Amino acid sequence: VFGWKHELLIPPRARRFFGWAVLPYLVLSMGMGFQSASVDNWGHAGGLLGGWIMATVLEPEAWREHRAPNRAWRRIALVVSVMAAGLVSWQGPTLVGIRSFSEDGVTSFRPRSWDEEWTLTGDRGWTSRTRRATWVRHAGIHGKPQSLEEAVEILLQVVDSSATHPQVLYQKEREVSGHAALEVGLTFDLGDAPHIMTALLIPRGAYLHRFHLHAPADWADRYAGLAQRLFSRIELGDPPALLRARSAAAAAPRNWDALVAHGHAAGDAGYPKEGAAAYRQAVAMGGSRSSIAARGWLNLYAGYGVGMKTSDIGRLCVQYSDSVPVLLAAVEAYERAALDAEARALLEDASLRFPGHFSVERARAVRGL
Repeated sequence: VFGWKHELLIPPRARRFFGWAVLPYLVLSMGMGFQSASVDNWGHAGGLLGGWIMATVLEPEAWREHRAPNRAWRRIALVVSVMAAGLVSWQGPTLVGIRSFSEDGVTSFRPRSWDEEWTLTGDRGWTSRTRRATWVRHAGIHGKPQSLEEAVEILLQVVDSSATHPQVLYQKEREVSGHAALEVGLTFDLGDAPHIMTALLIPRGAYLHRFHLHAPADWADRYAGLAQRLFSRIELGDPPALLRARSAAAAAPRNWDALVAHGHAAGDAGYPKEGAAAYRQAVAMGGSRSSIAARGWLNLYAGYGVGMKTSDIGRLCVQYSDSVPVLLAAVEAYERAALDAEARALLEDASLRFPGHFSVERARAVRGL
């Protein structure tokens, strides 16, 4: 900039080192920076922009009449720099660039410049360039619908597997895309350093979506705003497995396999009535494998408490009286309906009809029978 503004002040033989002559070196320097992950290109860009601005407004000190304006510009630059530094120090983590990605029917965001790697919870996540904070997005599927309380216990178990002394600091109910969610604050020790984790747990049927950001305790407050910013962008859609099952069932409404797959996927995704309708239709079709659909229907009711009448439980017990899996699923369905006497009677009858059967005896032992 000095070369452009004051070419006539530069000795002729030195002019080739100023002005446009500097541009190839700037391009080369910035280009080399972009080739290396360890170079702070934002720092270089800031120095380039700041130098360009200051060189534009300042004049050579040898010009006496420009000393007062130069002094004013330097003071303005100092005030702006201090204010900018304060803003970054106060709100820096909330200014981190983020990018969206979709997985398992969930759209969420992650910090754009963070490095992808394994995390302390055993999940793939993203770690900040300072190595002080880690963001994780995980989707797990369990054998039955998960409650908010069970989701917290699962989180504590996951953290406890790699850290020590995990404790809940707070819990706050939220809602994400119409689904109940829970924000949880945890503290734990990693090595000798205390850490704080801010997590968002979203149980949806058998799925448990877990999002969390953790950092050393003395840095946690600075990343709290980024965690809330990432939480607020999460959107839940239907899992791909359910979309495929719906499509297959619609294309072949009399296909037994498609109906059972639809019932299973709908139950996992938190749509018990939709799943029960598919299982009911599969049971009505009969056949040698219909007991599988009956067991799925009973398990669905045991998990959600909807999609079946108690009379349906008794009917299935009679229809599939020779199937131990169906009878044991019926025991759990009766228990879900608070019909404990019927459940115990069914279990005792199964013990007499199938003496020594391992699954039956284990179910009796669990219930103290």
